[in-house]
Amino acid sequence: MTTNQVVGGSTPSGRAIFYFGDVLNVNLIVKLNFLILGTCLCAYAMYCLKNDGLPQSINHLFGLPGQNKSFLTWCDTRAEKLLVNDSITLFQKDKDWYAKVGVQERKLNTIAVEKWFSEYCRLTVHFTDERPIGSVYSNLLGIQFISGKQATFMKGQGLSIYKWKERYFESPQLAQALKDLKKIIN
Repeated sequence: MTTNQVVGGSTPSGRAIFYFGDVLNVNLIVKLNFLILGTCLCAYAMYCLKNDGLPQSINHLFGLPGQNKSFLTWCDTRAEKLLVNDSITLFQKDKDWYAKVGVQERKLNTIAVEKWFSEYCRLTVHFTDERPIGSVYSNLLGIQFISGKQATFMKGQGLSIYKWKERYFESPQLAQALKDLKKIIN
């Protein structure tokens, strides 16, 4: 018998089947590397699918149809107040949503407001590379988040270009979102 540690037993002649330092160690390292790689790729795919979809290169690699869409997820945290066109305020009191127009407050259909958030929290957009020159932007939809942060969607006058923070984009879905929100208010 040899002095090497025998793993897996030995044959009747005394020869070891596996030596710890040879075959078993290499197989274990290869298996662990593939396991770690697979876990990382799975986590990356989950992250991409949650945010902006899979990158174009991965779509081509697996033969999936490409997407020319970009997404803007604007409500990473819960919104507690909306200001529409600087004139209508939507706010949440307890679990209900209310609209305030001038001094008049009225209760809204809370389920409809929450459905609106779930449908339009992630917008399909087409980002523009540069800011359109000579455009004047006005407030379209102001949002106050539960964390205290505030942000505003702005619209270029005479254009279908919108601004969110420092990004410029086109989005028919945002125009539809505002129409649907006004239906909920009225």
